[in-house]
Amino acid sequence: MKGIFLSLFIYCCTYGHAHNGKITFAYPTKAKTIDARLSDWENEVWIAIAENFGNPLEGDSDLSARFKIGYNLEENALYFVTEITDDQNQDGDYYEFYINGIHSKSANGVASLIFKDEELKLRIHEPHKDPFHARINKEGISYKVRQKGGTRIVEAKITLEGLLSEFKTIGVDHFIVDVDESGEAKTFLNWGIGFNGFWKEYNSGQLGDVVLLPEKPNFRDVSGNIAFENREEQAQRTVRIIHQNLPGFWVEVKLDSLGNFTTKLPEGEYYLSASNELTNPFAGDGYSNQFRVDTNFRYPFRLDSMENTLGKVTLPVFKEPNFLFEEKGIIEAFSESSIAKLDAFVHTQMKYYGVPGASIAVIKNGNIVYDKVYGVRSVLTQEPITKQTQFQAASVTKSVFAFIVNRLVDQGHFDLDTPLHELLPFNNYANDPRYTKITGRMVLNHTTGMPNWAFGGPGGYASEAEGELNFEPGTQFGYSGEAFEYLARVIEKVTGKNIIQLLQDEVIHPLEIPELYFVGNDSLEFAQGHLLSNPTYWGDYASVSGVAHSMLTNASNFAHFVVALADKEGMSGAQYKAMFNKAVLSPDFPTSPEFNYWDLGIGLGFFVQETVVGKAVMHGGSNYDFQSEFVLYPESKNGFVIFTNSNTGHKLGQALGKFLFYGGTKKGKPKP
Repeated sequence: MKGIFLSLFIYCCTYGHAHNGKITFAYPTKAKTIDARLSDWENEVWIAIAENFGNPLEGDSDLSARFKIGYNLEENALYFVTEITDDQNQDGDYYEFYINGIHSKSANGVASLIFKDEELKLRIHEPHKDPFHARINKEGISYKVRQKGGTRIVEAKITLEGLLSEFKTIGVDHFIVDVDESGEAKTFLNWGIGFNGFWKEYNSGQLGDVVLLPEKPNFRDVSGNIAFENREEQAQRTVRIIHQNLPGFWVEVKLDSLGNFTTKLPEGEYYLSASNELTNPFAGDGYSNQFRVDTNFRYPFRLDSMENTLGKVTLPVFKEPNFLFEEKGIIEAFSESSIAKLDAFVHTQMKYYGVPGASIAVIKNGNIVYDKVYGVRSVLTQEPITKQTQFQAASVTKSVFAFIVNRLVDQGHFDLDTPLHELLPFNNYANDPRYTKITGRMVLNHTTGMPNWAFGGPGGYASEAEGELNFEPGTQFGYSGEAFEYLARVIEKVTGKNIIQLLQDEVIHPLEIPELYFVGNDSLEFAQGHLLSNPTYWGDYASVSGVAHSMLTNASNFAHFVVALADKEGMSGAQYKAMFNKAVLSPDFPTSPEFNYWDLGIGLGFFVQETVVGKAVMHGGSNYDFQSEFVLYPESKNGFVIFTNSNTGHKLGQALGKFLFYGGTKKGKPKP
């Protein structure tokens, strides 16, 4: 159900999981004096830290960096020294070193050392989230920072008890921040950028590979071309190479846009395999095709000559489990026997798309007829999802806030067509007079012209940075979380209540539904987000409410809200009609290939779509590592709710909607 799974719902920046393709080799070294001097580093080679983004470099003297690395097994220690040359030293400059001694294919383990001036901040996660971080602490780190003119040298020794051995690969990377003279623009350097260069401490896949060798071997060049079975486009960014006799020695090599790669490895026997279990591993919006790759496939090769060209290697891809779809959706004949079918379907699809955990509810004739949880809160801890587990709802939050606004309108407390600036100015847009035309109606149907997040995310407006609209308000569709947060501040001023109180007064109490949370607390049980089945760590819950993104809930609780929508509770029928009336078409969402749905648009905060089983009202959400949706067919009072802790959750929801409502047969072409 492509129209349901909108990339527009992504709140956070999009993070990724795939090794960044950088590879180097480290050798044994004697114990070194940690003094930020280079006198005992003559035997190691410099490695450039040269991939930059952000503010462009202004010549070679603007910013450059390089590092050396070695290890000492007697001390269980990794040594590194980094030299940074910067023509201007500013207060906001800092250097971050990432280390992953685990280097597991299925666990995170990334810690980071942040050097600012002469101070060190160690960033690790709580042991219950990442047990491997119990092995690293400040007491096991010796370091020295020395600044002389425009050159800064950082030297460190990191004790990694039980994590270092010969022929083992560890993860390493660097992040250097250089602030310009004004303090506004920044230049960033990485050894390898990975997906976007940021937040490497949250996911092991963005680091480069350092192989610990006992001595310098004979290196050979190897090259080849990678294709994926029945796929025309290049579907992954790296390919994995594993030593046949040394299981701890594996690296990931960067692929170009055509699937070509070239690298240098020691002589020996290797396997080539896929890096990730899914093609298009960075896709998180439900649009891009994601197919499961056979990661057990091994293509053997040997490096023992000057030229080692593997040619084209095709990696096998599993077929989607389409055999589970029945001719028609199962909702109409839903019964006790349907539950076993649905269970089997969900388990199979979760395995295929790598979804660790899910909470699902099905609604028929306005009643919750199915309410189950699946999988685990975290692949590290293996704690099961329970009925109490809370998921990040992401942009599904907007539907609850839209209900609040519509209810206030229905009660006569708010006028959707009053220009918002008359009630509360948005000073960040004062330089763009068009913003004075923005109304609450435009916010709810996403026609304000504001960017999704104009100032870097929720709360970014407080920076007082200047913004500019993308288009004339009211003239076209343009999804905007920023606009929703503006309207929330207006509503709080008009009502004299904060959004937490409004949630209680306008949703929880009048609808008599279970608790929904716009702000989390330590008493709640949370699912952990995942990218490609690997845990993420950028927060269990929002500490500040946000009407565009922060809700915490699960299918068990949220299904009661959807049932209230089906029963048109809490406001007049006329307001419901306005809320669910398609006012603006959303571009770039074509008819489904099976002709199951078409003409996606939006009413007053709810997306609306025509389908072969009637009009659908819906909203989806993605904080990338959490994805969720609900769909309601108001005429039949049927629908479903799904929350997942995965960046492939939309694919599961897409399949679930088809299984419940459309079935596996191709429908006739819709009326024009």
